[in-house]
Amino acid sequence: MILNTKNPKGEVRESYRTVLVFLPNSYDKFVEKLPNLIPLLIEGLSDDKDECKKVIMRSLKICIKKFGRAAPDQLVQPVLRMMFADDSNVRMSSSILMYQLVKELENDIIKAQPKYVSIETKHKILATMFIMKYDPDEKV
Repeated sequence: MILNTKNPKGEVRESYRTVLVFLPNSYDKFVEKLPNLIPLLIEGLSDDKDECKKVIMRSLKICIKKFGRAAPDQLVQPVLRMMFADDSNVRMSSSILMYQLVKELENDIIKAQPKYVSIETKHKILATMFIMKYDPDEKV
């Protein structure tokens, strides 16, 4: 099998990240690994190859869909940390993911008494989203 010699590293990155699309549905203890995996995946969203970014975003959205209600803290905490990363692409991607997570939780965050997250977590999410509104980089 001959790989494209122009950018073999990009293909390798895309290939092994594609595996992460299938792991949440096939590996029972995947939810325990989320706090370690989510920051790595979000950092991968600053990759220079669009194909890699698309695969990672797909994987993250699958994780949010599958574990959003069952284990919201496993997702919320790493995404909140990544919203303050140095890289503006990582901050922007984290903001998008937080929006997806809030949507998956049926806008539970804006309710007076949230069902899926604690009041403290709700306040952290809202405060972080407010801070991100004034990010120095306009695209965030």
